[in-house]
Amino acid sequence: MSQALNADVLYRTIDPLFTSLIHAHQHESLYALVIDQGALFIHTEAGWQRTWKAYQRWWADEHVHLEDWASFEDSQGRRLNTWNDLETLSALFPLLPSISGNATHLRVSDKAAVLSAVNTARQALRQPQSVEQLALKQHLRHCPESWEAQYMLPFYGLDGFEEAAYQHHCQQTNRMRWKSEYYCAMETLLTRLLSAPVLAKIKSSEAFYALVMEAEGV
Repeated sequence: MSQALNADVLYRTIDPLFTSLIHAHQHESLYALVIDQGALFIHTEAGWQRTWKAYQRWWADEHVHLEDWASFEDSQGRRLNTWNDLETLSALFPLLPSISGNATHLRVSDKAAVLSAVNTARQALRQPQSVEQLALKQHLRHCPESWEAQYMLPFYGLDGFEEAAYQHHCQQTNRMRWKSEYYCAMETLLTRLLSAPVLAKIKSSEAFYALVMEAEGV
């Protein structure tokens, strides 16, 4: 390994921070210990429930029923007066036979048709048991980027971590990332963390897992 990137040095550096992180959540049930994008993440069942509820609130707000055209424009962050303005909503075109591609400005009837189609799509997306949402739920459960910041321990600026090595790792193909200097160092670090005595102080979920995600993509 390079002089700056050193799993043993990094472990000694983060050990007290990791201990504090575990102690802060020792009454929760730990289900994930993940290294991803130059940081250590843990997550618990209690934390996940908060994450999922927050996402559900956001999802409901994003797909709320629109009462009028102004509400639709507000949701898109811009004025929508012409056919060209709706280019980013091309998926709606098959549902809108009343709209002519040659129309310069949207008629009142055009806007009503668009709004009806948008609300129909939003209503379908609001269904909590849709296949898409169930799949997304599992994605969020295992996606560190969606977890609360209190469960994260960044490595940047710490002894034993080298940002240049991480950036070089990110520039490799997925196949080569498994062999990168950075990935191997993170695997060593994860092994050390799993042996840390402090982990015995927190309850682990039956679904507990630990991994380095760095080879899956950026």
